[in-house]
Amino acid sequence: MEANNQLSPVGVPFCDYLSLTFPRDEVGDAPPAIVETVLSLLTELGIQFMGDGVHEVGAYGGKIYSKRRGLVWMFSMSGAAMRSIREAGLLKDMAMAINEVPHRVTRLDASCDYATNAPQFLAALYRRIRKGSIVIGKKVVRAHDMQVFFHQNEHNKRTGGIYLGSPKAEIRACIYDKQFERVSKGFPDPGEMLRIEIRLRSQVGCTVFDAVSPERLYYHYSAPDLCELPESVRPWEANGQGFEVQHNEVQFTPYARLKSLIGESAVVEQMFRLARMDGAGGLQSVITLLQRRFEAEGQAKSAKLSLVA
Repeated sequence: MEANNQLSPVGVPFCDYLSLTFPRDEVGDAPPAIVETVLSLLTELGIQFMGDGVHEVGAYGGKIYSKRRGLVWMFSMSGAAMRSIREAGLLKDMAMAINEVPHRVTRLDASCDYATNAPQFLAALYRRIRKGSIVIGKKVVRAHDMQVFFHQNEHNKRTGGIYLGSPKAEIRACIYDKQFERVSKGFPDPGEMLRIEIRLRSQVGCTVFDAVSPERLYYHYSAPDLCELPESVRPWEANGQGFEVQHNEVQFTPYARLKSLIGESAVVEQMFRLARMDGAGGLQSVITLLQRRFEAEGQAKSAKLSLVA
């Protein structure tokens, strides 16, 4: 594999996507006040409401998605929107406003571009993972964790992207040929360019200020197996904020909560993967083990109550 220290970064790591949720105390579909505060702050970039909770913002066709989701309000900014916000010098002001209210960072993409031969890098990375493994943060990534999307470029070289981790995993690394992506979409050729992108979800503990200065966060997960760690970068620590949703039994029943937890849980996803490896009876094994755990917890609680009595 190309030595990590041969990668030439194009600029510094940046936040390429940011998604937040805010609690909703009021009844109805009105957004919380912080949403209007942020949209007002970004007015100078040019904002156009496109309908269905979507705003177009900035010179690059960026999108802001703002809509109710259950008992929270979802607010997300695309990479192009983040670029406009960053270039206008508004990112820190936006983060400071958001930091004043209860919120949760539900997804943050920290990315960095490199002026390097992407097909060569991807081929070497693919071979390395097929033969062994690499480490992303503290997670060991092996061949079964890898998804490949290979195409032929204009020079008849195999290129595309390698995704490490599932789409809903709390940590997912996406390494792809940015030059090929830009050219295939009809944009000007930026020259040789590889993008390494670390996609992080709420379990990781990112803060909104990690979107302002994502260098430490980025290198915490990408170095040393995907790129070299600069000596000047200090260690990153999780410090994510959050909030407790006040559940309304009519709006959010136990069944709805279970459905939400099962749909979003990386642990459940891993259980399913193991069940498939176990063969035809794998799913029944999961059900049996869950039933035993449920019954064991019930018996333990009954025993405690008996001792108290």
